[in-house]
Amino acid sequence: MGKYDKLLKNSNFKHFFTGRIISSFGDKINFIAIMLYVFALTGRALDVSLFMICNAIPKFLIMPFAGVVADKYDKKRLLIFCDIARALLVVMIPFCGQLYQIFILSILISSFNAISFPTRQAFYPTLVEKDDLMLANSLNSVLMSIVTLVGFAAGGAIVGFLGAKIAFVVDGATFLISGVLLLLIKVQKVASNKEPLRPKEMISNIKEGANYCIQNHVLKFALVFIFTISLMVSMVDPMIVSYTKQSLHLVEMESLKAALSTANESSAVVIQEAINKLSKQSDLEFSIIFVLVGIGGILGTYVNGKFAQNVNRLKALMLMTVFDGICLIGIGRFPNFYVSTVLFTVWGVVATLFQVYLFTMIQESAEQKHMGKVFGLVGVIRDPAAIVSYIIGGMLADLSSPALVISVIGGIEILICFVLMTTVLYKLAKKSIDDLGTGANTENVV
Repeated sequence: MGKYDKLLKNSNFKHFFTGRIISSFGDKINFIAIMLYVFALTGRALDVSLFMICNAIPKFLIMPFAGVVADKYDKKRLLIFCDIARALLVVMIPFCGQLYQIFILSILISSFNAISFPTRQAFYPTLVEKDDLMLANSLNSVLMSIVTLVGFAAGGAIVGFLGAKIAFVVDGATFLISGVLLLLIKVQKVASNKEPLRPKEMISNIKEGANYCIQNHVLKFALVFIFTISLMVSMVDPMIVSYTKQSLHLVEMESLKAALSTANESSAVVIQEAINKLSKQSDLEFSIIFVLVGIGGILGTYVNGKFAQNVNRLKALMLMTVFDGICLIGIGRFPNFYVSTVLFTVWGVVATLFQVYLFTMIQESAEQKHMGKVFGLVGVIRDPAAIVSYIIGGMLADLSSPALVISVIGGIEILICFVLMTTVLYKLAKKSIDDLGTGANTENVV
């Protein structure tokens, strides 16, 4: 951990990321509980996609305004406010008896997530020196990967043994702990203003952020890249539920259902028990898959810290995109649990490196005074594309084999990557980064 000693001695950094780890741990538990609950209610991948849409809609509606607010007001106070609000909303989920009620709460929680995301991304670069951003992002990835590993395992255990209600209470408690840790951070107020934002000023600031990104070759390519990849690949996330429920045990489940349709009363009881047992097994496998993604994330952070500190962020990002597509092709092509364990682990490695390179490239390319607006635009670009992707993915998974759809998505992702690399936009971004070394500098990327 020698490379991270400087960061770990930074008390503000430690408080911030400890809070992030704890609240993210609760989120992983919550994710397992809600995804399995929603799918259990109807057995349709489309309903899981609808839940994902409820999470995505507030983000692209609110995030551009949230980015402006993050640049103008005290980021620390905003983050604490968001943590408290989400804690109160999450603990209300156990009292919901209908699916639409869960969707409403998810929309409200997602609204505060939309405020938190650009605020957090703009806040933590103020806690470390710019030269340490790559290491900070790398350490963040390994910690989040550990959280994914432990959180999904804990989520499966809590839901399985204690029930979903306890999972939601745990998630609410983690948000409160995160808020307390944020209170311990001692920094000078940055981008803070007591004057209220007027509508014209808000819109003017959003336009300023958009123009800033358009004039910056690296940021402009990043936004186009995020939109394109989100449109194609976001549908994979809700599809994993139906993949584990249907594709991994397709032959066994079809055989049991066929036998059930012709069985006598006594045999039907035994066969139904076998079906229920297989369904519970798939719930466990769903949790295991996400645990393995977390293990892959830890490995990915090790690879980044060991070999990739000085790589060209853009070239590495495109390479990871190709590897991501290859992983998806393999996952879809070989719907076997044991093969999937290996492929999802590798996918975790690739996804971690992908995220580290993308966010570091953006943070290195954006001036601090525009950071909130830039990440607000990231949400505006990403989330509408994700919504469309969720709808298409949910429909395709219900109409066809989830494994086949995932495999096709992987192939299209690779094709998109190579097409983007032929564009003038990519070449301009690459030249901007090449002229300045491995990273991007806000002074000269226009």
